[in-house]
Amino acid sequence: MSERNESGRCFVEAEPGGSLDPGRRARREARLDQVVCTLEGMATLLQRTSGDFAVVIHGDADCANVLLQGMDHPGAERFFCSGISPEEAMAGRSLPVLRSCLEALVEEESPGVIFVLGTCLSALVGDEVERVVEAVASKLGATRGVVLTHISGAGMRLLTQAELLDRFGLLMMESAPPQEPRELWVNLLGFDPGAEVRAQLAELGITVNGVLTPGADVAEWQSLGRARHNLVLDRRLFHDLGKSCSGRGIDTVEVAWPVGLAGTDRFFAQVTEALGVAAAPGGALSEARSAALSSMSLARESLAGRRLGYNIGSKKNMDPRTLAMGGLTDLAAFEELDLETVLLVQGDDHPDRLAAVRETLAAMGCDAPVAVFSDTVFFSDLCLEQGVELVYASDHLRALAARAGVGFLDQGALMPGYGSVERNIRTILASLDRIRR
Repeated sequence: MSERNESGRCFVEAEPGGSLDPGRRARREARLDQVVCTLEGMATLLQRTSGDFAVVIHGDADCANVLLQGMDHPGAERFFCSGISPEEAMAGRSLPVLRSCLEALVEEESPGVIFVLGTCLSALVGDEVERVVEAVASKLGATRGVVLTHISGAGMRLLTQAELLDRFGLLMMESAPPQEPRELWVNLLGFDPGAEVRAQLAELGITVNGVLTPGADVAEWQSLGRARHNLVLDRRLFHDLGKSCSGRGIDTVEVAWPVGLAGTDRFFAQVTEALGVAAAPGGALSEARSAALSSMSLARESLAGRRLGYNIGSKKNMDPRTLAMGGLTDLAAFEELDLETVLLVQGDDHPDRLAAVRETLAAMGCDAPVAVFSDTVFFSDLCLEQGVELVYASDHLRALAARAGVGFLDQGALMPGYGSVERNIRTILASLDRIRR
């Protein structure tokens, strides 16, 4: 997966070794999320990240220009390109160009970390990018205190967004020095449960070391090793990162997304059991739960039996929160309100793929009915065909839901914690009230 040279610099292989575990293989076959070019996805995640680092794209200028056109907010200024010309590529002179670029960047800018992204062109000409990265790290990086890491950005094999997030997390960790993990410290890896839940964890004596989502500062990612536990919503989302963390004495604990009453119950039960912490009876946590339970009882009277279309597979946002568990993290919060649900899955509607989708969902304990649409143009008709009154979907489907005359709720609209249960119920009811008959 990775190796570390004598100077302590880290390198991530283009393709993690070994075969995929059955869960990840099934996820790929089912394709419950949109695929993405490695370079595009990694650059997007790095552009969202703040901190002291630079990114070098080893490829031709046109590739970098297309990639960076949409970067209209702070972060694009940290990107550099080796700018391989066609003549240099054909003559096998592209590696010296990369070396000159890296040496100039180390000497003139000296960022804390340099992430080197390969491209389709560097892969096609067979550039041994890691060899140049290692040489510059040994020659200049060690003396200037600059860590250099490399990952292939070749788009010739598209990745699922889940695989990309795993690569990104691994890249972040491999650029960090080893640290001594602290008991009862946790990293919230890939999700933020909000201020209420973080405060309740603190009441239990649990310290949140970092909220490590895309957009977190690189320094926060590099402090990952201070916590004894990573809390994740889906182990498969950070499979290789979890293995690397285990080698540093950091456990990975899968927890429920704390949305709705049952989800929040499971979250705290799983955290306290894994960390060996006793949840004190009574107190603010108990009071918040009691209020949520009262709201639930009243809501069921209005929502029981109403039909919800729950959309998955339509977003391309590289957001671990909405990608976890195949996009099903919020499903239980709707089902506990006695809503009838049908999954509206975007993608290939071939029978083999549909069978893989059902198999993957069953492995996650989901037996909700499934309806597939191969293109967004079919979404309105599918909503009518399935008789849904409300859809929980990616925002770009809002107008299509309105065309079908059904209510719309944007994915991610449900908030976590006991204190948000009543607010979520009001949001659902308001969306149903806006149905155009």
